Amino acid sequence: IIINKARRFTAFTKTEFGCKASQEVEVNFWSLPEVDLTLDNKVCNNGKAELTANASEGTAPYTYDWSIDNNATLNATDKNKVVTSELSERTETQTGTYNVTVQVTDDKGCISNSTTQEIVVSMTPTIVIEIKDGKNTVCEGQEVTLTASGAGTNGTYDWYVNGVQKATDDSITQAITEETTFYAKGTTSDGCSAESNKATVSVKKKPSIEIKNNNPICIGNSNVITITPNSSTATVSIEGLTHNGNDNWTVTPSIVGTNTYDVKITDGDCSSDTSFNVIVNELPVVAINGYSENGRQEVCLNAPNGVSLNATVTTSATEDLQYTWSAKDLNDL
Repeated sequence: IIINKARRFTAFTKTEFGCKASQEVEVNFWSLPEVDLTLDNKVCNNGKAELTANASEGTAPYTYDWSIDNNATLNATDKNKVVTSELSERTETQTGTYNVTVQVTDDKGCISNSTTQEIVVSMTPTIVIEIKDGKNTVCEGQEVTLTASGAGTNGTYDWYVNGVQKATDDSITQAITEETTFYAKGTTSDGCSAESNKATVSVKKKPSIEIKNNNPICIGNSNVITITPNSSTATVSIEGLTHNGNDNWTVTPSIVGTNTYDVKITDGDCSSDTSFNVIVNELPVVAINGYSENGRQEVCLNAPNGVSLNATVTTSATEDLQYTWSAKDLNDL
């Protein structure tokens, strides 16, 4: 008799002499335990699945009977939890699906129906990053662009620059001022992630110059300035100056005041721009006894008091004026 609800049974008996008797008995049943099985994580190739069985009904405590197909193994972490061995990915010839089955026996010895959870293993991506134009050495301050691939349709990327997360796109553009290392973490739409190869970009310093002998000069005069680049392979171009060869440049300003000269330094595919100033002073104007040009002062021959000459100077300089006198016989002129 299959029992699926509580019943009372009565047994009747009758002898050949007509004597009768009966006996009643009540039969109760224990409900069967039930079990639900859940997968606690997404599984990527060569990853492990974590499963939890939740028993109910019946009479606690429960014991669990686990099994898995496809030559995988199970390791119990708790009475109702297991972790699989590493599971392989899906391929064209292997579906990468695994069936885990659990059955529960309760304290009364009643056994549940078995429950099966299918595990589908997703492919772990291979993430590759590349430097646009293939340049792994750039000029100081120059931008570099890298692209990532491998996460598939609807995949995402996280970029790391010198170990710090910087961007979330399939490419990144960064100005480089020092040696910089990039890598990307790609995640597929199935939730499987992997890190890319690392790419290091080196920096070539901007070319610069050292200027010597840049002294103030007077209008109409010239000065030779030494301009030395910081690299033997760098070239210097200065508009308005005459290159004398090597590092020497001749400057002949035509304007009083501050004269600015623009400099371009080129070293291979790296270049920089700078400028320097040349201070140009005006010539002083000298007047003797009020004559600012050649004048004539007449006195008596052998005058006892001689001749008095007074020089005045008109100049923007305010100090350290120096005077030197010379005389010539008019017959020598």
